[in-house]
Parts: sequence; structure tokens; C-alpha cells
Amino acid sequence: YSNISSMFKIAGPQIATLQFKFSNFADLSTEVGRGVYSEVKTDCNGNKWKLVMYPGGCSDATEEGCGLFLFCENEQLSDNTENTYSVDTRFCLYVMDASGNIYTHRNFECKFNGSQGCGHTFMQRSEILDEANGILTDGTLTVNVTIQVKVPQKDLHYPTSRLATNMLELLESENLADISFKIGDETLKAHSQIILA
Repeated sequence: YSNISSMFKIAGPQIATLQFKFSNFADLSTEVGRGVYSEVKTDCNGNKWKLVMYPGGCSDATEEGCGLFLFCENEQLSDNTENTYSVDTRFCLYVMDASGNIYTHRNFECKFNGSQGCGHTFMQRSEILDEANGILTDGTLTVNVTIQVKVPQKDLHYPTSRLATNMLELLESENLADISFKIGDETLKAHSQIILA
């Protein structure tokens, strides 16, 4: 987990982990370039994702290598002919073994601004099918994806704090003062809750 957690330095609601399952892996087509599509999943920010696996490889050069590619399915991307909208992400694809442990993983950074996917040849098909590796659970390949969407600074809203201004107003005002201090001939009114703080 150390490589995964170090990739995501900012904790918070912008990070999501989605799980994709590919049933009957051994029976999936080994035709080069033929993708198997997962169901679409939605992260905590409302972004929609699907994972496409190429069990027979993405191209002739990667034959026998199982490819995994993440696609962003947001509606704004399908009509994005002028590239005015994008989803800038860091994500980690990791294959789980039958015990629920990470077998292997790979980190990516990608800006999704159309229908292209981001990923790579992940591991050899024979390695996934090898029962000694314990990757398949009842014939199902489980792939988790941890996604962090980078929010542009201009889209972030930080509300202004009035705390300091309000505290100064309370200090200068005797309004609602509930305690008094007598110092010599002068009496100072104060707020007990402020003094207790």
C-alpha cells in the first residue's frame, strides 16, 4: 500500500476507490484488440468511470499481455469537440488476489478530455490464469481503481472567515457582556465565554 498511499498525498472526498470485476476470465475472448467493458461506476465527486480490459492484448505488440484502460464517461466529455472540459486525474490500477491483497499495481496521471482511455498492458494472461498466483476468485478477476480528481484552483471556493472581525467587535462592544473587571477606578466589561476559551 505504501506506493499507492504516497501517490495520493491529499486526503479527502476527492479520492475514491472503485472495484471492477470481470467474471469468467478464462472464457473471455483472446482476440487481440477486443475489449471487455465493465459496468459504469460513479465516484464520490459524481464522475463516471468504466474499465476496459483487453484479455488478449491491446495490439499485436502486446499479445498475451492483458491490458487495462480507464475511461471517464462524463456526459460533458462526449460533446467536448473544442476541448473546453477535461477531468485531470491521478489513479492507480491494482489487481487483487483471492485473499483480498494487492497482487500488482500501476500508477497513472491522465487528463481525460474526450473518449480516449488511459492505461497500459498490465500483466500476462498466463500469469492471471496460473492458479499458483491465486489471482482469480471463482474465475473472477478483481481490479480496484483508486482515483484522485485534480480540481483546478479557480473552481475551489474558500469562504471568508469573519471570526477575527467578530471577536474584535465583541471586545469593543459591551453588548451582551456578562462579567466585569475593576482595575483601579476603571471597570472593564467582558464576555465570560471568550475568557474561558
